[in-house]
Amino acid sequence: MTTISTASVKFPRLQRHGWAFGLTVPQLSLVAVAALAVLIAAPSGPVQIIKTLVFFAIPLFAVAIWSHGQRPVINLAAERAVMVLRTMVGKTRWRQGAEAPILAGKLTIPGPVGGRIKVYQVPYGGGAGVLIDTGAGTATVVLRTESAGFDTASDDDRAHRVTGFARLASSILTHPGVIRVATMARTIPTPSHAAIDYYEHTATERAAGPAASVWAHEQMLEQLRDPELVTVTRDVLVVVSVALKDVKPMIKDAGGSLRGLGHVMAREVASISALLTSCGVTSKRWLTPAELTVAIRCAYDPSTIEDITRDLERIDLSDACPSAVDETWDTLRTDASVHRTMWVRQWPRTDTPPGFLANLIGSGTWPRTVTQVFTPEPTDKTVRAIEDARSAIASRVRLDNLMKRETTFETVATLDDLTQQETQLAEGFAAIRFTGYVTVHAQTDEELRLAVAEAHRVADGLELRTLYGQQHAAFTAGALPLGWGLK
Repeated sequence: MTTISTASVKFPRLQRHGWAFGLTVPQLSLVAVAALAVLIAAPSGPVQIIKTLVFFAIPLFAVAIWSHGQRPVINLAAERAVMVLRTMVGKTRWRQGAEAPILAGKLTIPGPVGGRIKVYQVPYGGGAGVLIDTGAGTATVVLRTESAGFDTASDDDRAHRVTGFARLASSILTHPGVIRVATMARTIPTPSHAAIDYYEHTATERAAGPAASVWAHEQMLEQLRDPELVTVTRDVLVVVSVALKDVKPMIKDAGGSLRGLGHVMAREVASISALLTSCGVTSKRWLTPAELTVAIRCAYDPSTIEDITRDLERIDLSDACPSAVDETWDTLRTDASVHRTMWVRQWPRTDTPPGFLANLIGSGTWPRTVTQVFTPEPTDKTVRAIEDARSAIASRVRLDNLMKRETTFETVATLDDLTQQETQLAEGFAAIRFTGYVTVHAQTDEELRLAVAEAHRVADGLELRTLYGQQHAAFTAGALPLGWGLK
């Protein structure tokens, strides 16, 4: 047998290159204002020029070029100002009215995204649900998947999965209308009775349990009934979003209306499910509106999973909504839970083997959601972005030479990354933008602090950055299976 190697890979750096001289448009605007102030003061003589420089131009210039954590200070100040304004006008608090009317089919979750999403049931997949975002003009479906452990797979199996993933990424570009695919790996504490029910159902389905060994069956039940046992559910969802304007002709050809939409989405589900199989992932089912409600509610409050899963037939879309939401600078509080969403600021910058997210996704029992968003980009757009980045870096290097400064290693490494991306595009690889989020859930602030520290510890090679002042929007993008992404 021929052995297929699972080569390590290295991710490119995520950099904000700026528009000119490494500065963004807001930074350049402040520099221009500082220069304009000096020009205006020039006719008044040297004394006025010095005063303008000391008390206005130089401080403004310093603010313009000053960065903290590789981010312009002016951007950080703007985010803080927006957060203060939102707090003043009451946009960081949300309460559900006791007798508020609920529009049938409307997802009434907090925030602007909830007001524009409607849920429809289509005659496919046993009454599957489709999320229509009227604001973004997208249709989204959610698949529940399962896979055998990557760590226990053979080298050949791992290699085939990696190859299958590359094929999946390339195929996304050829699917008309697909604008975003996200995977959400969720760890949710599970009540003991749920674990027992799952074991008994699986044992019966596979002719195991007492049929295989009465003693082993009783030992398993005894372990599951242990009150000190902490069990968790590892739930992996795949969220596929399609631009309605791009598939409008296909919807019309399929009969139009919801039936045509359902046919188009069912075709995408079947196609992507086949590609997932080559990655070692099995698509279990296309979630119904009731199952979507459970998935959303458990994201807001993982502790409610026991109550909300008791009777799926009685679940209404309004059950997805928490009764209260409070957003702070670095957390989001919902009913009995508190959350923090972090952005993957940098992926591993050294050679990394496949499965490097295993510890972050699968270790420990603390509740979290690890989301990877894959956004296909046209090749010509990616080429233009690379050219713009090269131009920005070139202007920064010229500025360094002018000021007699050494070019940083980071700049040289970024140029190498851009060359690598150009080579991969020339070889026919897909242009996919990867975005990652890690949302940590807890019941108290202290539990959250410990869980966040644990997330940083097991995030091998990742740089996690809390999205300050954007926790509500970040939670919606990183923890809710809505197909909604941050810009």
